[in-house]
Amino acid sequence: MILDASIAVEPARGHSSSRRLREHTSLLLACASLLVLLVTGLPLFLRMPLYQDVTFYDLAARNMLRGGVHYRDFFDPNFPGMAWLHVAVRSMVGWTSEAFRLVDILVVAVSVWLLMVYLKRIGLGAAERAWTAVLLFAFYLATSEVVHCQRDVWMLLPGVGALLLRGRQLMSMQSERTSLRQIALRAMGEGILWAVAFFVKPFIALAALGCWMVSTALVLRRANSNSRRLVIDAAGLLAGGFLVIGVGCASLWWSGSWPFFLEAMSWGTEYYQRSSAGVIGRTASLVQQFLPWGWVHVVAVPIALSTMWRAIAKREFQQGPEALLSSLYVGWLLQANYVQYGFPYHLAPATLLAVAVVAAGRWLPGPTPLGSIVLVGFVALAAARHPLADFGRTALWTRCVREGASPEIRNRLALSAEPVKPDWEALDQVADFLKKQGLRDRELTCYSFTTTGLYVQLELAPSTRFNPVDEWVYFFPSHKEAVREALAASPQRYIVTDVSYVAARPQSPGEFPYSEPVVFRAGQYLVHRSTGMLGGVRGDQ
Repeated sequence: MILDASIAVEPARGHSSSRRLREHTSLLLACASLLVLLVTGLPLFLRMPLYQDVTFYDLAARNMLRGGVHYRDFFDPNFPGMAWLHVAVRSMVGWTSEAFRLVDILVVAVSVWLLMVYLKRIGLGAAERAWTAVLLFAFYLATSEVVHCQRDVWMLLPGVGALLLRGRQLMSMQSERTSLRQIALRAMGEGILWAVAFFVKPFIALAALGCWMVSTALVLRRANSNSRRLVIDAAGLLAGGFLVIGVGCASLWWSGSWPFFLEAMSWGTEYYQRSSAGVIGRTASLVQQFLPWGWVHVVAVPIALSTMWRAIAKREFQQGPEALLSSLYVGWLLQANYVQYGFPYHLAPATLLAVAVVAAGRWLPGPTPLGSIVLVGFVALAAARHPLADFGRTALWTRCVREGASPEIRNRLALSAEPVKPDWEALDQVADFLKKQGLRDRELTCYSFTTTGLYVQLELAPSTRFNPVDEWVYFFPSHKEAVREALAASPQRYIVTDVSYVAARPQSPGEFPYSEPVVFRAGQYLVHRSTGMLGGVRGDQ
């Protein structure tokens, strides 16, 4: 009997030991892969150029730091959260592109870490979480400068933080040992995080509502549900949210921005009329974005929907934490791809969440033969298309470590696929010319979007509160008269245009500002001397 028992036990011990060895080896490989990825990719990432949206908020921050009133002195059709963040970040780290990019990758790193904490609560092992982190960083380092340092990516951080609190709250509301005070305080903390993200972009409300509805449904489906706890939870969420909204509105009022903020918000609806893609077009775009990373949604959406269905309809309450993650992903995906305009940076956070949803569904690292085949194929294609596989670009690694982000380096590292993108070397030549003209604040108009970095480089205040002029006239044509009046009243001496926009957004060379005399040209950029005769301002497309 003893011999038989020993024979029965030994294989089990050997099997357990072999499994632990495989998991330990997988964890070490994942950590090594992550280290190689970051060491190789970060120097290139930090020297990449900043997208024009980032420059826009830098100008907004500089206006406020110089005593200007946001919205009145610098027009912004968005909520003020990102402008305030730029004020805070630039005050602490300075005005270099590398410093801001470092903050950006830290924001992403903390978001990834919080997702790993949540996946650990779901039950994923250390190796699975490590490989998931490798994929998340690999995706972000594969995106272009259009995605980096953007509002949507930054509001993922408070969004994932709120998810963590919602997960704890779900457990708390099902336990009699948790006091009503604890439930209220945790709900307030969550509400504060959602509201912080709301001030960056109000679209986060859709994801927040989805998380709350799924957690409420999970509690109500239980036999021992307590409606009083649900009421306190909802009240705490609203209290935390309205606290932040109240402070934000008071700040706008105190700074003198409030009436101009209301004016700016009235411009918003016209912006979305520029997007003509319907549901089918937007769905196709979702899969095509970030190829092959967009294909993750094909797997993530069914996983998310089935997880929520099982957890709520079939009362598989052990799926509750996964259902919450799924609700955050689905809500985020809906607002990013079907409510917003549909730019790549809108979809980047949804793609990060999609990878986490697939990981929570135990598709990583592919425990089944089918999962392994899909994963290996996806990784091979993603690696082949990754910017780090471009050896001409990766060869700049040494220079990126030793040198600053020179115009040449920025041009060679840029990944934007947009039809019109900056030529940083030509812009540097324009800056050299303008430095010799003895310009003062408000004497320069950067008409085209790609030229606005000149304001930061030359440390000049724009000629009007509408920056860049071309974008506001294009996206808000009914307000072109307001833009025209601001230009006419400005003391502008020089206007910088990008001739690439003439082809990208058809315009006659005889229209303003191209009708103004050209005094300097570098590549795609023209410097015009202002004659004070505005002619016609484009905007009737």
